[in-house]
Amino acid sequence: MTVDYHIHAVGHGDRKHTKNEIKPFIEKAVELGLMEIGFADHDWHLSDIDMDNYKELRREYSNIKIRVGLEFEYFPDQVEKIRQVIHSNNFDYTIGSVHFLGNWNFDHLDYIKEYENWTTENFYIKYYETLLGCIETGLFNIAGHLDLVKIFNYRIDAQKALKLANPVLDEIKNQEMVMEINTAGLYKPVKEFYPSLDIIKLAVEKNIPLTISSDAHRFEDVGRNNDMIRRILKDLGVKWIAGFNKGIMHELPI
Repeated sequence: MTVDYHIHAVGHGDRKHTKNEIKPFIEKAVELGLMEIGFADHDWHLSDIDMDNYKELRREYSNIKIRVGLEFEYFPDQVEKIRQVIHSNNFDYTIGSVHFLGNWNFDHLDYIKEYENWTTENFYIKYYETLLGCIETGLFNIAGHLDLVKIFNYRIDAQKALKLANPVLDEIKNQEMVMEINTAGLYKPVKEFYPSLDIIKLAVEKNIPLTISSDAHRFEDVGRNNDMIRRILKDLGVKWIAGFNKGIMHELPI
């Protein structure tokens, strides 16, 4: 029994937000025996989302908790706008993520040539500086795919990467946030979940709450490798994972 807290009902805008489109995601979660499913589309799709669909689906699927959040893209000059969106909506939770450095969408294959303009170490430094700014806003419940920086398998020394991640983890702890373990990286060039096992171990040492996510953009991908992550967490001594209801964290058996 577990959760999947990072699911994109409208994908990249390729689906309408209708009950018939959402149902397969829920039914896949039920099939897998998940306790809770969390829908968190990208913030730029907010106008496409009909919250009434979730209200009706909650009544229809009483055998699973359906949570609704939003994945926010952090831009330093958009903090007040993000704050207003959060305060104007009744989300169960929010995810803070970094996919952009300035105007560069670094995790998109179409823009991979931009990597030629960076040293790998400077790219990592800039990413973690930006991510730290995201966490410091105090606006988000969950830190999304913490080391997305490695998506195309550009690597720095593991200890250097861990050193860069450490202050971000400290701020996650300070802000009483949750860190997600996101399995989508297993299907990217890096072929590794986000964040790395080293970062997960450090987060566990710091007693940072964790949750599990697939980052599914298709219903077939709901709960991908969830059991593997649960086994890893159990081996690390983790007893529970985090869920949210109306912005309040609760503990769920792993």
